[in-house]
Amino acid sequence: MAFEPIEAELLYPLALEDSARNYFICYTINNGQPYKGAWQYTVDGVPVVGVFLRKTGIVQIAVKPGFDLRPIKIDLETLLSEMPWKQANLSLSQARFIREMPFNMVEKEGAFIAACTPSDYKPSGYAGALEIKALDVAHIDEIIALYQMVFHGFASRSYMIEKLIGGRGRAVGGFLDGKLIAVAQTDYESETSAIIVGVATHPSYQGKGYGRVCFESLSTDLINEGKTLYLQYDSKIAGALYESVGFKVVEEIVHIENQSFIL
Repeated sequence: MAFEPIEAELLYPLALEDSARNYFICYTINNGQPYKGAWQYTVDGVPVVGVFLRKTGIVQIAVKPGFDLRPIKIDLETLLSEMPWKQANLSLSQARFIREMPFNMVEKEGAFIAACTPSDYKPSGYAGALEIKALDVAHIDEIIALYQMVFHGFASRSYMIEKLIGGRGRAVGGFLDGKLIAVAQTDYESETSAIIVGVATHPSYQGKGYGRVCFESLSTDLINEGKTLYLQYDSKIAGALYESVGFKVVEEIVHIENQSFIL
C-alpha cells in the first residue's frame, strides 16, 4: 500500500501517541497553522506513518511507536521524490533512515529530547526566596512580557490560553516581591507523561537559581503524579541543569537540507 493524501488534522491522534518526538507537529495542528499537504501510510486501516509538508517546504514525519520503517522505504522514498521539500526536521532514528535515500542532503544537529522518570528524578531541594504560584489566563500578559525578554519565538497568546483553559497543560510562576521573574509550563499532559516547555527567567535575575526553583517545583508536582517528563533543549547550560535532576537524552533532532530541491 502506498502513501495517500489526508487532512493533517486527522493524523493528530497518531502524532499524539509520541508527543515528545512529534511536539511541533502537534503544536502546528493545535495552533491552527495549516500544512500544505499531509500523507498517511496505514496498516489494516490504521495510520502508522504520517508525513507533513509545511508551506515553508519543511517536512515532518510521525511514526507510530514500535513501527519499523524499513519495509516501506520505497514507498516513503517515492513520496519524498515527488514532493518539493527543502528541509526535513526529523528524529535521529528517522534521519538515519532518510540518509539511505538518493537525495543530495546536508545535515545539521538540532535539539536534544530528554526524559525523566519518577525513579530517576533527583531534585536539589533548594527553595530560595521565590513564592511559587500556579498561573492561569489572568497571568498571560505577564508571561508574554517575560518571554519577550528571553525567547526569539514562543507559543502565541491564543495557544497558551487555549492550552490552560482546556487543561492540556499548566503553568507555574516564581514571584519575588510580587514580580513574576520565572515561568515553567507543560503541554500535552496525559495520565502518564507531560512535556515541559517555556522555562524562562527574567534576564535581570538569571544565574541566581530562581529558574531552577520554578522548574523543580513544577517537575516535582508532575513526578508526584507518577508522570514521566519530557523536554527539548539545545543549550549546554540548560542540558546540565536538566541532567542534574535526572533527565536523560533519549533522542536527537536532525535538520536535513535537501540540496536537490530547486525553486
